[in-house]
Amino acid sequence: MKQGFLKSPARWAVFGFFFAAVMLAGWKTLGPKPFPEENGIEESTVIVPQEQAAMNVLMIGNSHTGSVSQIVKKILQAETGDTVRLDTYFVGHLDQDVSQEEMHELVADPSNEIVILQAQKISSSHQIDYSTEAAERLGRAVVARGGRLFYFSEWKRKGVEETKYYEDIYQGIADRAGGEVIPVGRIFDAVLTKFPDLDLWMSDGNHANESGSEIAAIAIASWLIGEKVQSKSDLALPDQVRIEAQNAVQQTLKANSHS
Repeated sequence: MKQGFLKSPARWAVFGFFFAAVMLAGWKTLGPKPFPEENGIEESTVIVPQEQAAMNVLMIGNSHTGSVSQIVKKILQAETGDTVRLDTYFVGHLDQDVSQEEMHELVADPSNEIVILQAQKISSSHQIDYSTEAAERLGRAVVARGGRLFYFSEWKRKGVEETKYYEDIYQGIADRAGGEVIPVGRIFDAVLTKFPDLDLWMSDGNHANESGSEIAAIAIASWLIGEKVQSKSDLALPDQVRIEAQNAVQQTLKANSHS
């Protein structure tokens, strides 16, 4: 007896394979990735047509960027009252050969009005001078088309005094490329001076925990709008810590404007 299409075990297998392939392809294209083990672009949680977004931001970096990007978006939207499109492209380092072509296409895209670069390769022993050519080349591509260029100087590792070491490297890159440094590490240090027992790191002593990520996001969002952010934006930070971070940002912005 001839079986119907969906009664045939073989045809069920074909149908199931086809359905799974379609769904997987859709998730790969549209679904946000966790910050990542592999390279790729993560679109905003809510995808907004570019012509409807008041601020279009691209962040390129590693897991340090991954931990803060969506918090930055939340703060910007709460602060400005506008719709923000923020995309994140994940790499191990900015000089990663396999990602150069795609990164250059992204930074050259005029729809990415603001570009924030992070993940310059930096010596953990402070003894090796790694090339900054890739970070500079990406930055110059942003500046050449009239985009706004920022470099995100990371927080230090727990127990290691290296904020100035990090920032000096990024400042040299920014000076040569024509961008501006967001001194996240300095804001971390200012908060820790006021609250020395505050833990801003995950157990590895490298990545920021929720509080550290929120402080970094306050700094980044403030730099993009040119003034300290005021709103709480539903952050988990205690009020006194948030206020100290905001004040540190204000003082640093003011100092930079007079330098």
